[in-house]
Amino acid sequence: MPPKRKEFLKGGFKHGKKKPKEPDTENDFLEAADEYEQGGGKWKAGDAAKATRFFNHAIDTYNAGLQRYPGSFDLAYNKANLQYQMSQDTRIASQLGSTIDLLQETLESHRYALKLNQENADILFNTGQVLTSLAEALLEHAKSDEDEGPSKVAAKSLLEEAVQKFSECLTRQELEFSEAQRQIAELQEQDEVIAVDESASAAEAAPSDTMETFSNSSDTPGDWAIVVEPVTAESLLDTAIAQLGSLTALVGLYSFPDVNMLNRISEIATPMINTKIPQYISLIQPPSQDLEPGPTPGPSLTLPSHDPSSQEPKTSAKDDALVASANYRAAVLEALYRINLLDTSTYAAQLTDAFKPLILSASSSGTDLEPAAINAISAYADAVLGFAAAISDAGFQDAVHDTPENNKILWTALSTTQSYLGRLTSPATTASLSPARLADIFIARGDVDLLRFRLAKTPMPLQEWAKSAKTLIANAGVYYRGARTYAERAGATDVQGIANMKAEVAEILRKEANGSAAGMEPMPRVWQDDMDKVLRGMVEEGLLEKAWIERIRMIIVEE
Repeated sequence: MPPKRKEFLKGGFKHGKKKPKEPDTENDFLEAADEYEQGGGKWKAGDAAKATRFFNHAIDTYNAGLQRYPGSFDLAYNKANLQYQMSQDTRIASQLGSTIDLLQETLESHRYALKLNQENADILFNTGQVLTSLAEALLEHAKSDEDEGPSKVAAKSLLEEAVQKFSECLTRQELEFSEAQRQIAELQEQDEVIAVDESASAAEAAPSDTMETFSNSSDTPGDWAIVVEPVTAESLLDTAIAQLGSLTALVGLYSFPDVNMLNRISEIATPMINTKIPQYISLIQPPSQDLEPGPTPGPSLTLPSHDPSSQEPKTSAKDDALVASANYRAAVLEALYRINLLDTSTYAAQLTDAFKPLILSASSSGTDLEPAAINAISAYADAVLGFAAAISDAGFQDAVHDTPENNKILWTALSTTQSYLGRLTSPATTASLSPARLADIFIARGDVDLLRFRLAKTPMPLQEWAKSAKTLIANAGVYYRGARTYAERAGATDVQGIANMKAEVAEILRKEANGSAAGMEPMPRVWQDDMDKVLRGMVEEGLLEKAWIERIRMIIVEE
C-alpha cells in the first residue's frame, strides 16, 4: 500500500514556455521539484536511469529549498515521500545502490518532517511505513548473514517504533473522523436551511472583475494551496492493516523464548482483529452512482505511476484486512509451534482454516482469479513455507527425518500450495500481474518443489514421493529460471541474483539425482561469496539439508 500523500493544487497556470529561473520562494522550490518529478514519471517506464536522474534532481531541489526554508513542512514532507516511493520501485531502487542505505536515508527525512508537524496523520503513517520497510529489509539481509543477531535486534526496535507510530496515527485519524462525522450530522439536520443559504450565496457570488482567486490579494502564478484529504473509514482501515502487518513481523522476532512479549503483542492485535477492523469495515459506504465527477486534479508533488508493469490488480480494503488478519494468525501459529505449544497436525489444520475461506470466497468458477484470491494464495504460500521452515529449524532438525506423520502433513500442505500457485501462473492470471510479483510467485513455486524434493530424499519416503524426486527437482529449476526472467524484466537485480543462484543449486541437485553432477563446470569465483549467502539462507528456510551444503560447494567452488 502506498504512503499517505498530500497533494498541492497550483493556481494561476499560464500556457507557454517560461525561461527557467533559480527558485527563490518556498513555492518556487515546490514548483521546480514538481517539474522534475513529472519528468521522472514520464521516463520511469522506459528508461529507469533517466527517470532516476530526474527524481534525484527533485531531491536536490527539496534539499536546496530546506536549506533556505528549514521549517517548511511541505518541502520536508514531499522530499521524504518521494524518497520512499523511489525505494519501493524496484527499477528505480536498483539504480540507487543498497536498499537498506536508501531506506535509512528515507527514514531520516521522515523524522525531520515529523519534527516539523508531529500531529499530522499522514507523516505519522508514512513514518510507520518506512520503519516497517527498513525492518523487513534488515530481516531479509539477516537470512544470508552468518551473524544475524544485530540485524534482528535493529529490526525489532524499528518494528516497535512502527507500531507506536501507527497507533498515534490511528488515534489522530479517529478523532478527525469523529469530528467530520459530527459536522456531517449537523449539516444534515439543517439541510433545508443550508439549501436556502447556498441558493442565496450563489446569487451574491456572481462573477465579477474584482473577485480574487485566493484568500490573499496576490495573483502571482505558481501559488500553492494545500489540499488535505478528509479521513475516511478506508483511511482508518488502511492504518489498522499497516499496524497489524508490523505486529505480524514482530511476532516472529519475539516468539522464542519470550512468551510474555508474545502475549503483549496479542493484547494489541486481538482487539484490532476482533473489534476495530470489523467496525471500520462496517463504516465503509458503497460508492454512489449518482455523484457528478469532481474537478480535474492539479499537478501533484508525488511520484507518478505511468508504468503499466507496476500496476497490480486492485483489492478492497476489506479483502486486504482479511488477509492481514490471516497473516497475523499464521505468524502466531508458527510462534506457538516453535515453543512446543502446538503440534504439527493442529498447526497445519489451523493454517488451512485461516486462509482457505478467503481463497474459496474470492475465487471465480472460471480460469480467472479475483485479485483478492491472488493475494490470499500468495499469503498462504508464504505461511506454508514458514510452516516448513519451522519444522526443519533449530530444535526441530530431526522432525522431518524421524516423524513420518510430520512428513505426510507437510507434503500435503506443500502439494496444496503448489496447486494454488499453479493457478497464479496460468496465462489468464499472469497477464494481470507485474513482472516483480510474478518473480516472487515463481520463486515460491521453486521453493515448494525443492521442499518436496527434500522430503522425497528422506531415509524412509513414501514410494510415490521417491518416484517423483527427479521431476520435482527439475521443476524447481524451471520455476527458478522463470523467476530470474521476470525479475530481469522488473529490474529487480537482487531478486534476479537470488533466483539465479537457486536455479544453479537446483541444477546441481538435478544432475546429482541423475548421476551426472561430476561433469559440471565450477561457478565463477566472483559468484562464490554470494552463493555462500544464498546457501545459508536456503538452509535457514528449510530448503536444503546442512549435509548437502558441502557436496554442493565441492561442485560450485572454482579451485
